[in-house]
Amino acid sequence: MGRTARAALTVVVCLVVGWLGLFGFVWSRNRVPALALPPRPGPPAANAYPEYEECVRSVKQANLLFEEGVFGRPLAPAKAAEVLRENAPLLAKVRQLVERPSVVTELEPGVNFVARRDFPNVTRLLRYAAKSERDPGAALRALVDALAFTEGTCRGGALLHLKTAYQCLLPLAGAFGPAIARADAAACTENAQRVKALLDSSTPLLEFMQNQRRVFLRIVFSTVPPPGRIARRLLYLDDYDWDYLMKPKTAPLEALNRYLLRWEAEAKKPATEVVPPEQPAELEGLISDERLDPGEIRRHFAWHHYRIARLRLVYAALRLEEVRKRTGRYPDTLESLGLGDYATDPFSNSPLRYRRTGAGYALYSVGANGKDDGGTAPPGGELNQGDILL
Repeated sequence: MGRTARAALTVVVCLVVGWLGLFGFVWSRNRVPALALPPRPGPPAANAYPEYEECVRSVKQANLLFEEGVFGRPLAPAKAAEVLRENAPLLAKVRQLVERPSVVTELEPGVNFVARRDFPNVTRLLRYAAKSERDPGAALRALVDALAFTEGTCRGGALLHLKTAYQCLLPLAGAFGPAIARADAAACTENAQRVKALLDSSTPLLEFMQNQRRVFLRIVFSTVPPPGRIARRLLYLDDYDWDYLMKPKTAPLEALNRYLLRWEAEAKKPATEVVPPEQPAELEGLISDERLDPGEIRRHFAWHHYRIARLRLVYAALRLEEVRKRTGRYPDTLESLGLGDYATDPFSNSPLRYRRTGAGYALYSVGANGKDDGGTAPPGGELNQGDILL
């Protein structure tokens, strides 16, 4: 072999060895740790959740219902009647669906994602259906159907679904008081049992956070290139590729996992004791997601507690009305109803506020500010101000 050939071969060998060394170094920085996640229970055999999404897609005149939610202008009676007529088959299907088990199948937006802003159209329809009912019992059942639909949209879900459920509940604010007062004792008993079943099957906040940890870790894992892709990228790198490939992945991923585990620990606490952990600085350059902000996660906690407070308020009110219809007066205390933990305000970890007021009563949760504002609701509906009224 001539001198020139040997020199060329030496150069090639050096380049290959150098490239392999660079590849090995970059690959070592992109190895990810094995992070244990608790197994997620599978959905029920006849899971209704995909049909929930199909119902949301099938709402007629959804633009009118959505605009009502945005601008706060209820439909005129004639227009509401028209919308109800067009959506009568859909409402009949929803009433059947809410009696079936439903568990969220997709923890994050996918190909068939239905925007969360569209889900409240169904609870708005059920509210109009309740208002149009002459039979007080049927009106009350329609509103409890709306609660059941709301629970079905978030059961077993992640943080994304907590905001969906919160938005589904907003159209129902103020609807239950008059409906409960009109219903007879039998209707109150029947629907109290239905609401209790919803409370019994409600997904705990810890499960939402565990599912959210799955979402965030999966997002990061999906962005880490496998060895083959690293090799291809090393052939044509831009500055972004190089900066990302050279960032070690193990330490940031472990920091992210610890951060989310700390949130899971906070999810076990009463709302009054939650202390948001500090977001890890190691994530810079690896994952940029506003949903990781402590304030954003805390808002989802508040939406969860709002949902539970609404269910418990409705359950307590139904039991109160049941007593009044049977005895002629409301009881002096909630304790006499035997509500157990369902008489507890999730925002304060103390009993729901209840007091007799002449022939009626006041019943409310102190809300996200944790302060008893005397049963005063916020003027603009802000979650962190005022109390949550029946």
